[in-house]
Amino acid sequence: MFEVGEGASSFLDKWGPYIILFFVIFFFFSVVFGGTIMDLLAGRVKKFKDLENQAHLIVYREIQHSCKLSKGIWGQTLWQKSLDPMIMTNSPFGMTRRGRVKGRTIWTSALYVWYRPRTFSRSYILECPIEMLVSSIDDIQIIVEGTGLKNFNMDYVLPIPSKNNVHWTEETIRVWARINYKYLMTEKSDFTLRDFEEHLKLKAGSDPATLRMIQQGIGDLAVGGTNEYQGDPLE
Repeated sequence: MFEVGEGASSFLDKWGPYIILFFVIFFFFSVVFGGTIMDLLAGRVKKFKDLENQAHLIVYREIQHSCKLSKGIWGQTLWQKSLDPMIMTNSPFGMTRRGRVKGRTIWTSALYVWYRPRTFSRSYILECPIEMLVSSIDDIQIIVEGTGLKNFNMDYVLPIPSKNNVHWTEETIRVWARINYKYLMTEKSDFTLRDFEEHLKLKAGSDPATLRMIQQGIGDLAVGGTNEYQGDPLE
């Protein structure tokens, strides 16, 4: 008994400070910064206030905040269950685990699940039609139909439907996701662009030449992109 206690004491003396440092760093990034180290490097945490002017991050954080409101005290896990009988037969109950759920929200257009695949990986938002939710809305464990997940627009993940899914295919769900994303981005871009214009006008100050250049640049940004027709260059 003395040897066991001495070994435990020796272990704590050697590794105790590192364990405490690990939890301090983990708490610091999760609570103070609002994300993991990967989230911090990717610019998806609360520290980077200047990035909040980007419509993509505004939409992402709104969905993230909605998901946080549903997070309870019980652990939640994101699972997928395939409609194809030969897939995931070796997995428990024919399902595969996709990650730890940090919150979820159901909008009229889609189901959003904020989850993290592994402890030290950055988090993603699963976006899928409500019809692909296999479990009940109120269940602790979230089960979505499909065989896998596919990344969509950096922060979002889409479920890959089974071949036996009569309502959704991999192509139709991507089209559906693009429509939803385009609508949200357009809605936020209108406000973001207006605020950005006012900010640059104030920054230009009393310099009329700089102000004209800024206004012209914003006009080009609002009217069309590089792939749109801008007129005959010879005219």
